[in-house]
Amino acid sequence: MSVDYSVSGGTATAGSDFDTVSGTLTWADGDGANKPIQVPIIEDTLEEGPETVVLTLRDPAGGASLGAVSSSTLTIVDDDIPPGPGTLAFSSALYRDREGSGGVTVTVRRTGGGGGAVSVRVAAINGGATAGVDYRLPPMRVLRWADGDIAPRTLRVIFINDTIHEGTERFRLMLTAPTGGATVKAPITATVSLLDDD
Repeated sequence: MSVDYSVSGGTATAGSDFDTVSGTLTWADGDGANKPIQVPIIEDTLEEGPETVVLTLRDPAGGASLGAVSSSTLTIVDDDIPPGPGTLAFSSALYRDREGSGGVTVTVRRTGGGGGAVSVRVAAINGGATAGVDYRLPPMRVLRWADGDIAPRTLRVIFINDTIHEGTERFRLMLTAPTGGATVKAPITATVSLLDDD
């Protein structure tokens, strides 16, 4: 009996993170051995964090059938992450959207190291926009990374819509109180602009 297999990208990219492979696994009569699938991983020097590849079984033949699990996820663990705690920074120094859009999502990245658990607090500084009147931040504004984790973290800022004609209003977000030996680097502040749609 036999079954076909294929490999596709989850969060990993074919051609830069792994080589796409496909084929057929075959068992002779009475053969109950496991059959390996080799997925060639492409080495690079980028700090990417864990990325995933999806292995899929299809088209069983010779009386075989697929079980409940016909696909599996392979995680590629990045070995290019420096050992230090790294630095934390906003991915952009400027975020903007219409007041009626609901809000914006800001991103904070950890680069230059993934060693140890670290965290950073996101503080708001009023400008023309005022907290509780024009925008709202979530109660928990501490972003955390585990040891070896360099995946970006996000924070959702909610815009409070009104019918008052105010023009564009702004406030700033700032990264403060890093822990675990991490440091903050530019941009450590991000300006958020609320574009009036009244």
